[in-house]
Order: sequence, then structure tokens, then C-alpha cells
Amino acid sequence: MRILKVGETAGRGRPVAALLLAARLRWYGVETGRRIFRYWKAIFLAVALLSPLAMPIVEQSRLIGTPVGVLFDPEHSFFWRFAWMAWLEVCAVAWVHVQHDAISGGAFAKYMHALPLAPSLMRRVDLAVLLIADTPLFAPIFATAITLGAESQPFIHGGVLCGLVLAVCAVQVAVLDRDARWLAAVGASDALLAIGAVGHGVGAVGAIGVSLIILGVALASLMPTQRSGAWIWPHQVTTAHVLRRLLPSVPPLVKISAHVMTDTCRTANMTRALLLLGLVAGSVALMSLWGFDQRSVPLALIADAFMAMIVASAYRDLYREHARAAQYSAALPIGRYAQARADVLVVIALCLPFAFVLSSAIAMHRSWDEGARCLSSVIGLIALIAAMRVPSVKAPEHALVLNTLLAGVWVASVWRVAI
Repeated sequence: MRILKVGETAGRGRPVAALLLAARLRWYGVETGRRIFRYWKAIFLAVALLSPLAMPIVEQSRLIGTPVGVLFDPEHSFFWRFAWMAWLEVCAVAWVHVQHDAISGGAFAKYMHALPLAPSLMRRVDLAVLLIADTPLFAPIFATAITLGAESQPFIHGGVLCGLVLAVCAVQVAVLDRDARWLAAVGASDALLAIGAVGHGVGAVGAIGVSLIILGVALASLMPTQRSGAWIWPHQVTTAHVLRRLLPSVPPLVKISAHVMTDTCRTANMTRALLLLGLVAGSVALMSLWGFDQRSVPLALIADAFMAMIVASAYRDLYREHARAAQYSAALPIGRYAQARADVLVVIALCLPFAFVLSSAIAMHRSWDEGARCLSSVIGLIALIAAMRVPSVKAPEHALVLNTLLAGVWVASVWRVAI
């Protein structure tokens, strides 16, 4: 059987690469469109609240490019810039992991494995899909390029931005392929880029040039020779195995819900975990900016309400997965509300660690009395998360609005106790 390579045609004279890319992009568009349509209310609310429509175009570009533009601030040290670049790459890996089902090709990828296609062709298609999926990540880089276009060092700034794009792609490919051989090279290139970002003259240009060469070699080495292509995220150790070893006394229904949360719906729950982590980090940063004054406790309550709304969306995933197995579970001696109670326990367990972090931060920086009041509000948070299951399951189309009303009533009720 002849192996089709890059540039060859198949069917109606169209190149094989174009056919594969069109099929992969169609799958990516369908999967992404389903997720956007599912959470369109939350996306619309976030865009309406955060979009700076009243700003001029230049100010919007500067605001969008802030995460990348801070690399060129000479006030920051080398270690700060290096750590910030590593954090940007971690965010890029999380972005790919959240949507790896759409990027990998799904059911079409299984069909591609049976075709006589060259590995290099498969990898080029993979990279093309990855670059398109990374378009939102590259928006801050393009905005920074527009903002710094009139600066006096275009070669240095342009080289650092190109190096950042290559580093993001290299670390994503390395993580998706579970090939960590070149992660150290990416770290070395990050160090050189951090040196050249605020440097001057030939030294800065040389450091950036060496980093670009390292990243180019790393990407070239990641091109497969005898591999089949499309990315499938591997999970060698399942959650059920971990729960059997570490938590033998956990009820079986709770293990089922935990397995659904971490294995079956791992992409959605990775997104929720990242949102919770970002919410806690932003709240603690704002508290530290305020000096942990009297505004910290109300902010913690509002953050708790937002965390409850985030984790409450997991009820729909759990209910859908239980409905798929309803014919089998109906034959088991399970109570009517037993699985619902297990779902509530698992969702609460997802939210409580983040809520305790906020309360502990207040207790350490203010007083133990206020920290104890915030910890007591966590009991009310448990009741709020449990109450949010009803609209999430019974009225999923209006769950966002109803849960927002519940969160507002909860904040107003707990405000008098905690403050």
C-alpha cells in the first residue's frame, strides 16, 4: 500500500493535507461550537462585564497585551521575567488540555489511524489545528506587537515575541506527546529571552537569536518519524484505581461520582478548577493590594458565591452521565436520592479547599475572630451548593439566572453574620 505524502492529491485533485485539515477543522468547529452554545449565557455575561468597548483602539490593544507587555518592563528582575514566561506557558498547556478532545480529532482521528498517511503529513495537520486553536492565546502577543511597533528596538521586541510563540508551541507539542526531552531546552530558551527582553545592543540580539535556534531545533525534533499523528491525551492511572488504593472506605456511589468528575468529564472539570484557582488568586491579590482591610471579608463572601456558581455547573454533567447508565443502575438496590446525595458531596469537595484558602488568608492577616466568621460562612456555602443542584438539573436552560439569584440571596443573608 502506497503511503500518501505532503503535496499529493486525493479525490478531485485536492491535496491530501487540505482534505485532512478541512476534516479536522470541521470536527474542531463542531466541538467548540457545542461548548460555546452550552455556556453562551456565561460567556455573554463575562464579555458584557469585562469588555472595554468605551476605550480607544490603542488603549484596548495595550490592555489586551498587558500579560506579554510586562516582559519588557525594566523594573522587573530576570527571575521574575523567567517565572512569568513559565507561567504563560503553563496557561498555554492548560488551554490545550481543556480542549484536547476537539484538537485531537475525536472520532475522525480513529479513522485517520487506518489510512496510509505519512507521519510528517499527520504532524503538519496537527500543528495547523493547534495554531488555529491557539489564536486567542496569540491575541496578547499581536496586541503587544502593535503597541511596541513604534519603539526604538523592533528587532529585539519582535524576536522575543516570536520566541514566545515558538516556546508556547514547543511546550504544547511536548506535553501533548508526553515527550519531555526538550522541555529543558524550552526552559533554557526562556532564560535567554528573559535576558534579551530588556537588553540592548548585540548581546541582547545574540541571546534572542540563540533562543530562536534552540526552539527551532526543538520543534524540528518533535516531528515524528514512525508515529501515527493525531493527539490523544493518555491516562495510564485511572481515578478508580487511585480511589481503591487511597480511599477504601468511601461509599461506592461517591466513587462513581468522583470517577465521572475526574475521568469522564475531565475537560470540563479542568476548566472549573482553573477558574476556581484564578478566582482565589485574584481575590487574594486584591486583598493584599487593599492591605487586608475591612473590605476583605465582603470580597471573600462574593468570591465564595462565584465559586459555588462555577462548581454547580458540574451537576449537569453528573446528571447526564447517570442518565446514560440509568438502565443498568435501575436494577441495583440504590435509593431514589442516594446518587443525588453522592453528587452533592463530590461537588462540595471540589469547592471547599478553595473556600478554605480565602478564609485562612483572612485569618492570618486580620484576626482569628474574623477568620472564624468566614469559616462559619463555609457551612452556609455548603447549603448554597446543595441548593443549586435543583435548578441545575431541573431547569438547565435557566440555571445560570436562577443560581445567580440564589447566590445573591445567600450573600445578602450571610453578610449580616460574617460582617
